[in-house]
Amino acid sequence: MLGGTGAGTSNQGQFWARFVMAEHLGTWAMELMHVLCDFFDVRCIPGYVDCEGDVVNFDNMAWNGGMHPTALTKASIEWLDDTAIAKHTGRAVPYELHAVGLTQPPPPGRVTAVRVGSDVPYLMAEARLRVDPFEASSTLEPGISSEGVIVYRVQTSSPKGFPQDNHIPLYLLTGTALGVGQTIVTDSNVSVSVTGSRPGAFLVVVDDRSAPFVTGQLLFYRDTTQDGTGDVNTPGVIGLGGWQDMLHVFGGGNGIIYAVDQDGRLLFYRDWHMDGTGGVASPDVIGLGGWQDMLHVFGGGNGIIYAVDQDGQLLFYRDTTQDGTGDVNTPGVIGLGGWQDMLHVFGGGNGIIYAVPR
Repeated sequence: MLGGTGAGTSNQGQFWARFVMAEHLGTWAMELMHVLCDFFDVRCIPGYVDCEGDVVNFDNMAWNGGMHPTALTKASIEWLDDTAIAKHTGRAVPYELHAVGLTQPPPPGRVTAVRVGSDVPYLMAEARLRVDPFEASSTLEPGISSEGVIVYRVQTSSPKGFPQDNHIPLYLLTGTALGVGQTIVTDSNVSVSVTGSRPGAFLVVVDDRSAPFVTGQLLFYRDTTQDGTGDVNTPGVIGLGGWQDMLHVFGGGNGIIYAVDQDGRLLFYRDWHMDGTGGVASPDVIGLGGWQDMLHVFGGGNGIIYAVDQDGQLLFYRDTTQDGTGDVNTPGVIGLGGWQDMLHVFGGGNGIIYAVPR
């Protein structure tokens, strides 16, 4: 049709769509998708009670700007195989999210999206990058508003995107896509943390905090009051597994965590966030061996590490750099014997050491 903009309409699921020649690509795409794919608008329409969650320009069926649809929409209209969407189970699990705008299906080791929950409403997380002219902004099309990981709540069970109970079909929880180092914790107690990026993808950890823990995960708790009145519960998972194999694990302050592995190496980790959203992995080795023979190993703060050897001597070490580059060796002997008889030995800070005799 000739004339001005604003005439894009369609007879959804049947055989006709119309739009004026001046309309943008996104309008043509939206109306033809109504006809060819029999899929409804996922944008806000009058009568919805939660329009503040409009996914706007992260889905062409929400805002006819020519961008790619969300993974949910692509899967619903069979442009994306269901196997490309990971079904999250258990507690904390890492994923590598392949950007929706890239060629699908994703390569081995990646998924296009993560679904958390089996019943409506459930959550979806996916990666968005300006990887092509449809996602990138230009003078002709707006593209996506930000790059990173978006999280949205699916509020309809209709495979055609029809709304239910006056709710917007897709409710966006991240108005601006999450970048590396950012986390969202939803009202259903699910956290999505972006821990890194790779070409065409983002690394995320999805933690369903209502699910049971997995053996060997490192948990984060906070005693908010620190006066004996607090209630310490609902931890975050910051180490995804393998911690059950450590011979010793102890803190060094300021988010530093030390561990002794089965090979007797002293490992250095750092919890950069210190809020339960961090991913503690990829340690540095700062003690090359022999630590498996220590009866006790514990921290003293400010890079100080104490150990009790097989002879019952109390040894003093210092991690001078406290950044994973140090070489912790050549201790001083500050306790001349008898420490092997202690059941527990631990530091209290400021040079204080506590011990419980057998």
